[in-house]
Amino acid sequence: MTFTYYAALSYLAASLMASGVHHVTSLASFGGIVRSHRLMPSHLAMPLAILVTVFELVAAGTALVILFIGEIGAQAPLLFSICAVLGLAFALYVQKLLRHPEGITSCGCSSFAGPLTVASIIPALALMLVSLLGLAATAWSFENTFNLNFSVVLPLLWGATLALIINLLPASMPRPAI
Repeated sequence: MTFTYYAALSYLAASLMASGVHHVTSLASFGGIVRSHRLMPSHLAMPLAILVTVFELVAAGTALVILFIGEIGAQAPLLFSICAVLGLAFALYVQKLLRHPEGITSCGCSSFAGPLTVASIIPALALMLVSLLGLAATAWSFENTFNLNFSVVLPLLWGATLALIINLLPASMPRPAI
């Protein structure tokens, strides 16, 4: 469970920080992408883009604090629970986009530019699944003492690598033939 706990926190930190930093550096573009989805009134697109960006940065920062401060307490289960729920909400959002993809160039789900394809839902489902695994790991109430040794470094690297792979996946899909 220690491996799962550290890998899940590392995944959340790496995945959400990468997308949050990308979204904050291209906020106008991200707002335009959300507007192009046409799932809400256009005047709400930028506030939603800002809300998503703030969540990503705060959740990633929280995951880093939990990792390095070392106290599980209520913070880790709460973070995992919120990320699981928002992962599900994001998956449902992308599923709606996939039902009517006309005119949508991207879901905005990755730091890397890529078309809207079935693979676009994978980051959302991965966020939900990793969060649920992390939540399950916290149920085993082990001692979270962050000592930089092999039993911690390996899951940290594994979680960050998985985040990179999942983040690259939607961008690596070929554009659908029209």
